[in-house]
Amino acid sequence: MGWTSLPLLLEERLQKSRLELDHMLSSNRISRQTHEELTEHVERLYRNLLSFTTSEDPARALTISSKGASLDQAVSSMVHAIKTGSEAPTVRRLALELAAKAKAGMDGRVALTEGYDFGSIYRDLKDGEIVKDSAPETGPMSSKVEALSQSLLASATLKELRDYVREKLVYVSDPPDDFFQPPEQTILVGGGDCDDFVIFNNSLLRSLGLKTLIGVVQAPDYWHVFSGVRLPYFEEEKDGVRVNTRTVPVDHLARDIALGDTEALLKRYSELTGRVVTKLEQINWFKVDLE
Repeated sequence: MGWTSLPLLLEERLQKSRLELDHMLSSNRISRQTHEELTEHVERLYRNLLSFTTSEDPARALTISSKGASLDQAVSSMVHAIKTGSEAPTVRRLALELAAKAKAGMDGRVALTEGYDFGSIYRDLKDGEIVKDSAPETGPMSSKVEALSQSLLASATLKELRDYVREKLVYVSDPPDDFFQPPEQTILVGGGDCDDFVIFNNSLLRSLGLKTLIGVVQAPDYWHVFSGVRLPYFEEEKDGVRVNTRTVPVDHLARDIALGDTEALLKRYSELTGRVVTKLEQINWFKVDLE
């Protein structure tokens, strides 16, 4: 049976599942609440399967890679999965949907030129760079203003990504010797472990042109990974505007901690590791792309 015949088969099986659940409800075998919950789960499963069968590259959604025997090998494997995943059409499409939703929610506060590209946030931006107030309208200042707008948009997109993860993905703890799954599979199955969350998260952000990192927190008997993204920020000074970049940690497993609350996140890592972690510099960071 070929891929093209699967969508019709899935639709047929979905209808049968709905009828069976309706029959169970009418015969008082399940409550209405249970009926609603099971119907939601079944429909979600078939939507995921349908998305998988109609994807541009269905075989890739089932491609996994080994973690490797060491942390360096694991990070190398993750970086490869992130770079490949960021180029996948399914991932790129979701990333653009989240960015478009973020832009719509900014109420016109983000002024961007036509054909804006997240990658331009980092074009000509250097830590500690001073932009003079006397810069011409079409000079560096205008590019920095647009970069500032895109930085705000990137922050809003991070919030949309967080909401997507909270609504669509669940955490599933895997054994230490498990495999890494591509972001398409995380979308398909609706979850993964911390490694899979990082690959998914960084793939989406990287597909938008953002610089991402992999953060590693190590304890005696385990290690935990989370995402980092580089965003610019601006400081007004007497001679102009100073442009810097900062690392924003993103850990979707710490769902009770507000996005951007680095102090609370580091406190959590201190509790997990049994050692005091007060600065981001105390985290082991690995760059996905060279600067």
